[in-house]
Order: sequence, then structure tokens, then C-alpha cells
Amino acid sequence: MSNKPPPNIAIPPHCENPDDEVARVKIAISAVFSHTPPQPPPNATEIEILLSRRVPADAYLTSFQRCPIAWIVCDRLLIESGEDSSGTSAAAQAETASRRFFAAQTLMFKCREDTFIRQIPPSVMPSLRDSLVTQASNYFLLGGNRPLVTRLCMAIAALAVQMNWTTAIPDILETVYGPNPKLVPMVLDLFSILPEECSSDRLFVSKTSKKEVMLAALSENVDSVVSFLTHTFAKDDRVGRLEVMRCMSSWLKYVDIPIDVLTKSIMLEMPFRTIAENSSDDLFDVAVDCICEMLCTYGTGPRANSILIGRLVPAVMALGADPFKQAKEMQDQDLLRGYCRIFSEMGENYMDLIMSKEDLEQNKLVELVLHCTEIPDMEIATLTLNFWYSFTSALESQTPFDFRQRRIEYYTPLLTRLLQVCTVLLRYPTDILSLPPDAFDDVVRDRFYVTETIQDLCHLLGGDIVLTCLAGRLQEEYALFENTPDNEKEESWQGCESCLLAINSVSKYIPNDESTYLPGIMSLLSHRTLPQDSHLLRNTISMTIGSFGPWLGLHPNYLETLMNYIAEGLAISECASAAAIAVRELCEGCYKQQMGDPVLNLYDNIVKSNLNDTSNFQTDQKDENEVLEGVCKAVSSQFEFNPRMASTCFERLAQPIGNRLAKLVAPESTGSSKGVVAEIERLTVIVRFLNLPSVDPAQPGDALIFELMKQSWSLLDATAFKYPEDPNLAEKLCRLHKHALRKVGADLYAPLLEPLMIQIVRNFDISYQSPYLYLASICITEYGRKLEYVPKLFVMVSQLSTSCFSLLKSIEDFTNHPDVVEEFFYLVGRFMYYCPEPLVLSPLLLSLIQCASVGMHIQHKDANKGTLNFLEHTLTYGIDIVSSCREASLQSVPEGGDKDEADAVLKAKQHLLLCQQSLQTAILAEGQNIVSNIGRALIGELPAYTLDNRSGSITGIIWKLNVLCPELLLNWLAQPLEWAPDSPVKTEFINCLRERRGRDELTLATKAFNKYYERMRSLVTASRGGSLHMY
Repeated sequence: MSNKPPPNIAIPPHCENPDDEVARVKIAISAVFSHTPPQPPPNATEIEILLSRRVPADAYLTSFQRCPIAWIVCDRLLIESGEDSSGTSAAAQAETASRRFFAAQTLMFKCREDTFIRQIPPSVMPSLRDSLVTQASNYFLLGGNRPLVTRLCMAIAALAVQMNWTTAIPDILETVYGPNPKLVPMVLDLFSILPEECSSDRLFVSKTSKKEVMLAALSENVDSVVSFLTHTFAKDDRVGRLEVMRCMSSWLKYVDIPIDVLTKSIMLEMPFRTIAENSSDDLFDVAVDCICEMLCTYGTGPRANSILIGRLVPAVMALGADPFKQAKEMQDQDLLRGYCRIFSEMGENYMDLIMSKEDLEQNKLVELVLHCTEIPDMEIATLTLNFWYSFTSALESQTPFDFRQRRIEYYTPLLTRLLQVCTVLLRYPTDILSLPPDAFDDVVRDRFYVTETIQDLCHLLGGDIVLTCLAGRLQEEYALFENTPDNEKEESWQGCESCLLAINSVSKYIPNDESTYLPGIMSLLSHRTLPQDSHLLRNTISMTIGSFGPWLGLHPNYLETLMNYIAEGLAISECASAAAIAVRELCEGCYKQQMGDPVLNLYDNIVKSNLNDTSNFQTDQKDENEVLEGVCKAVSSQFEFNPRMASTCFERLAQPIGNRLAKLVAPESTGSSKGVVAEIERLTVIVRFLNLPSVDPAQPGDALIFELMKQSWSLLDATAFKYPEDPNLAEKLCRLHKHALRKVGADLYAPLLEPLMIQIVRNFDISYQSPYLYLASICITEYGRKLEYVPKLFVMVSQLSTSCFSLLKSIEDFTNHPDVVEEFFYLVGRFMYYCPEPLVLSPLLLSLIQCASVGMHIQHKDANKGTLNFLEHTLTYGIDIVSSCREASLQSVPEGGDKDEADAVLKAKQHLLLCQQSLQTAILAEGQNIVSNIGRALIGELPAYTLDNRSGSITGIIWKLNVLCPELLLNWLAQPLEWAPDSPVKTEFINCLRERRGRDELTLATKAFNKYYERMRSLVTASRGGSLHMY
């Protein structure tokens, strides 16, 4: 059974007569849970026939769970099924078990929901509670059906919180455990669940204080629970001890147990004794959970206690002696995982003790964690990585500086051992190539985490110490590789690869003048003595070469050989991406070397091969662009020494692209847009990364980019015309224009602005592709503050609005074009931010607000956020204009002042008032609809994706409306809030508005309101067959 609302299936209404509803529910349960759906009898009614089918039966039961009648029906199902059915057939027993479990599950579900709790009078709750306790006890005694008993205990625990049953612990001990000690497992189950329910997000209460009150009541009864657990643990019952430990773990995690209670009881000893007596099984695991909870809850923070620490620390350290050593000798992974959790948890939570200036033999704990990291199982070893992050961070933050350095020096031998261990953890498993994709991804993820640890150590110890250690490890691994028989060398590269990856990860910490180890490492890579056929090894070598680009820039004698190695990798599909990135990094790092011609030739060969369909050497476009970026950076660095080569180099890069693009967009060309997209991407890379010098002091260097755009204009225009329906081409084309505009600068690009806006409007009108709206937004960002361009920008926005209105005529149109809705409202929102006045004074503003009101209905996060962004920017302008009008009203011209100045002041005041009146008219006309939509969103009828965001959110709109027109806002909210029953969260939300509280308070109240009523609506809507309102 699902707790989701039922599908849109016609189901009969539920009966108000419990007897009739019980009969229907039994039929539906049989249809849903039986392997063979029941056959209705010959005289069956239409409803019985319908409920004998699985899908309608499932919908009926889901709806039933939300109805008030379910309380009575489920109670009866439990009572009817509560007798011993051991003598019946297997099929009958299975059907009875299904009814029991469904009834218990339904009651648990209803007890967790404040909405359903209110279906029954408060006076009935004690009898419901007693009935649940009785049923749980009876079912346990009948045969110990633990899943069923657990569900009933969960229902009891949830109901205890809902009805403030603060005496639950003594009542259960007196009325359940006292008369019948056989019920110990059930009582333990209930005691374990109670703290969890009090802290569960799945338990919905009318007031959060109910959970707090219940947790406080549990804390007051800790003594009774500890006494009960101690008595039960003393029995030599393995199952009982397991339940005791689980209960103890739950109370440690959720309940505020006084330290004196813990230290005076045997609760401290229980888990340690259990670990000493048990090997790898569920009892051992739950004991580990208990110890970890104690270490986490009672660390060296606010609840630190010297007596407790004095008992916990020796007990944990004792585990690190013989028990841990024996587990390592046996290579028992379950035991090792448990010990690793304990030692790491203690290290993380007792970091203050580890960093203490007093000698407490802290190094023994750190060494224990290191022994855990040495475990040759990546899953176990990586459990310690968070400790090492905390440890290195704590060392780094020690003061004064002298003490910090002494501490670092003290732990340096241990940390260098950790470095060596990390190189082992980084090894690829021997079967790496046969692993499924998800397992391979896990290996990559774990290796990334280990490299982060190495970087933390490098930040702490310094690059020289770390490189010394890692280079030494590489020498050791290479010696082992050299001594490997020739026929096995191709399979024994993992050790060298792991060391190279570690060295690569710390490249930014190594100075460019390092002369002790890097020359040897680069010589090793240059001589190619490592296997050449492993693409994983080749990728790591390529990444290492690229990451040390700045060092190679000062040691160019290695460049040619290593560049050839990388170039070979470009021709291997599995290695091309790493090789392309390495080329780019080398070009960036070796900016002082004359790399322009070599990489230009390399790039030319890549392009020729990609354009040749018969070539075996095909590089992915993304990798090609990485190389081209590197080419641009390499030749740009050469312009410093020879500026006059810029135009020649520029032509060499750009002209072939233009020639190919002209052929592709020619009328006779019948190819797809794929080639055109590739050429536009190449142009974009050139525009972004080719930094051209200024040959003429009067002419900026980016004038060549401007000329490129001018000369390419007709071709770019033709591409959009030829492939109007291609969204990928539209996105790439607009991206090119954006980068060209930003690279050239608004002033130099200005002659192309008007043609660009014409192109944007025309292309969008033809294609309705959203990237053109985004490009229009970029134009507004770049030119919106320049008054001379604002009229033309407004014309563009008006024309685009006309096209959008013709596309978005119904809610279905909005739903089918969410990308257009998103970009359109971001566009007009940006206009309202940069140059709002033409829009405010235009009738278009009201149309846009009306359109945004419709857009608030669509179920699409980004589109919804776009509409809110526009509305909030509009209201921001409203607040600003009110403030400006207020300031203007205080401004006066001194008597006898200049008449022209007085006229200018008067004209400015009139203009501000006109803007204020225009905006006020639009808000008054559409404010009710906007606020009604917001109210419906808050109760869950409309999307509420963005409750809080600084640039477009429900809270932002409410808050700004409350600044602009508080009385109107409350009036407009009255109608939608009528649909929400009264509650504390509703009262708090309205009070926030009435009292004009700050935005942070309003945000919290809005989120609480939305969470409460959205949940309530989802439950009530389902039980009423899809009605929208909660009344």
C-alpha cells in the first residue's frame, strides 16, 4: 500500500456504516495483497466486483486510510484477526496477516498526522491508546509477529506525542511489563521507538512544542528506563540484550540523559562488554552503534564531563589493543569496520583533547586511526578521512604560532606515514577494467576523497615534505615495476599510477623552481618506460604533465617529448579528454615558451581529421575546443614579444572557420546543423580566449574581434535563418554573441547593437527559441544603464512581448513552453531592474503582470521562478519610486532662484509622480490575482518552488507588498486564506504581516505556513477525491 494520493480512478464513496465498510475493505485487501485476486460471488454487487480488481482496490484503500471511518474499521480488523489462526489454511493465514498489517500500518499513518488526529475527539484518545497497547501485547503473545508489533508500537509512540502522554514510561512499566514480564521485547521495541518518533520529521503535530514536551518527559524518566534496561541486560538472553542495546542507542541519540545517570549505571559498560563477548554479528554492530552515540553525544563540547571522559577513553583505547589486533589478524571486515567507526568517532569528537597542550598520550589515538586507514579495504579505510580533515584543520588553527609548529613537527612522522598509506589507497583494483560502471564510479569517488586528504596534508606540512614522501614512494613502486617479469609488466602499473596521481594532486603546492624530485619524475615520464597500453595510466600521466605546466615552462627541455606523448593520447578515444585538458594546461603554464606554432599545427591536424569522414582519428568537439583554448592562450602569450604577428595568427585561426561556415550555410548545402554548430563553437572559443594586442594605440586590441563579428554577421544571420528550429544552434549562436559583446565592450560593440536586436526579434518571432530572449537580457544588462540606448531596448522588449503573447495564449501554452516563460520573465524583470521607466509608463506593464499571474500556475520550477523574479523587481521599483517621490516632495528651489532650475525640479517631480501613479494603477488592477495565487501556492494548490530567494520569491513579493500597501495586502489575502483552517502557524503568519516584522521573521513564518498547509491539503484532497479546498 502506498501513502500517496489515489490515482484518478472512479471509486465508490466510503460507507459511514462501519460494518459495511469493513466488508468492503476486506475485499479490497484481498485484491491488493493476494497472489490470486479473489473471484466475486455470483450475487456480488457492482461495488464488490469493482473492489475485486487490484487497481481500483488499491485506490479505494489509499483513500480509505484518510477517512475518519478508518479509525473504527482498523480497530475492528485488529480485533477480528486477533485470535490464534494457526489451525486455518495457509491462504487464510496469509489473508489474515495482510488484514492485520494493513490495519496497523493505517493506524500508524493516521497517528502521525495532526490532520487525522483531529478526526477523533480528544476524549476518545485514551481508549484508542489502550486499545493499541492491548493489541500490540496480544499479537506479541500470539506468536511474536514482530513487523506487526513494531507497526503498532510506532502508532502508540506517535499517538503518545499527539495526546501529550507524558507518563508513558511509568504507565507501560506498570500496566504492561509489570503484569506480564514476557512482554519485555515488545516494551523494548516501544521504548526504542518513542524517542525516534519525538524527533522524526514524519510526525506532524499541531505544535512543535508537543515533541519538546514529550522529549522532556522521557528525560525525566531516564532512571526508570535505565533500571529496566539494566535488569533486562543482566539476563543471559542474547535476543534480549540485542533489543536492550538498540533501545539504549536510541535513547543516547535523542534523549538528554544526565551524565550522572550514565556514569552511575552499567550503561557505559554494556556495549564494551558486548563487544568483548561477541564476534561479528548484529549484536556486535548494535554495540558499536551505542559506543559511537556515546562518543558523539558526550564529546569534549558543551556536555563534556571529566568523569565520563575518564571512563570512556580508557575503554575505547582498550579496544585498540588485543581486540583490534585480533580482528586485523583474522581480516574480519565486519569487526574492522566496527572498530574503525569507534576510533574515528572518538577522534572527531575528542579533538580538543588531542590538541591539548597537556601530554595525554594523544598520539596513541591518532595512531589507532592511522592503523584503521591502513586497512586494505577502501570502504573501511575511507571512514577515517573525515577525521584526518578535522585533525589537519585543528593543527592548522593552533595558536600561538610556535606551539602550532611544535605540534605539526610532533605529528609529522605520523602524517608522512599517512601519505604513504594514501598512495596505497589510491591504487586501482586489479580488476578495474571489468567492474560495472557504478562500481567504477565508486572507485573514482573514493580516489578523489583520498587526494583531498593528501592536499590537506600538503597545506599543513608544505609541498617540499609531501613531494619528498611521494617521490620516494614513486621510486619504490617503480623499482618493484622494474623487477617485475616482462610478461607481467603491462598488468603491474597500479602502484606507479597511484603515486603519480598523488603527485598530481599537490601540483599547486610545489614551487616552479623545484629541482630535486620533479626532474626525475619528468624524465621517467619522458622515457616512456611505463606501460603504454593502459589508458587509465596514460590519463594520469597526461593530467600530471598538464598540472605541472608552470614548472615545465621553466624547464622546457622536457616539453617536446611530453607534448608528443599528450598528442598521441588525443588519438585514443579513452584518453582524448585528459590529453586535451593537458594541452590546455600546458599552454596556460608555459606562457613564456614559444608554443604557438606547435600547438597550432596540432590543432590544424585535429580539425582536418574531424572534417574528414574517412579518418580514423576523430576528436570529440569538447576535446577539440579544449585544445583550441590552449592554442589561443599560447599564441596570446607570444603577442607580448611580437604584437605584429597578432593579425596573421588571428586570420590563421578565424579564416578557415569562416570559409567552412560559408559553405555550410550556402543555399545548395543540404547537411545538418551539426557542422554549423561546431564552427560556431570554435568561433566562440576564439572570441573568449584569444587576447589580441593593440597595434595602433588609438585602436583597442579587441577591434579584431569586433571586425570578426562584423564580417561574420551575414553568415551568422544565415545560420539562424537556415535552421530556425534547432535549439542547440540557437543556444550556441546566442552564446557567441554574448561573449563577443562582453569581450569587445559595450562602447566598441555599439554599432552592432541595433542589427543584433533586429536579429533577436526576427529570429525569436520565427522560431520561439528561448536563447534569443536570454541574449536580449544580455543586451539590457550591457546597455540598460546608458540612457541613449534605452528607447531602442524598450522597442525590442515590446516586440518580443508581442511575440510571446501570441505564443502564450493559454495555460497549456505556458506549460508546453516553460523555457520561453522562464527567459521572457527574466528578460522583463531585468528591464525593470536596469531601465524601468519606459515600461512603467507603458500599458505593456499591466499586460506583463497579467501574463505573470498566469505563469504562476505552471508546474515548472525555473519558469515559476522567472515570473516571481519579474514581479519582485516590479515591486522593488515601486518601493524605490515611493521613496524618490517622498524625497522629491521635500526638495524646493530657493526664492529668487533660477527659473530653468525650478522648471526642471517641477518636471522631475511630475515625472516621478506619473511613474508612481502608473505602477499603482497596474498593481491595483492585478494585485488581487497575484496575491490570490500566492495564497493558493502557500496552501499547496499552486506551485511554491521558491519560498525564499533574494531575486524572485513568494516571501519577497509578500514582504514588498506589505511595505507598499499593507492594508491592501491583508484584504487581498483574506479570500485565499479562508481556505486554510485556523492554526497557530496561520496566526503567526498574519501577525507577521500586521506587525510589519522584518523579512527574516516573515520568511520563517511563510515557510512554516506552507509546510503545514501543503501537507494538510495533500491529505485532505486525497480523502475527498481531489477537492481543492480544505473546507
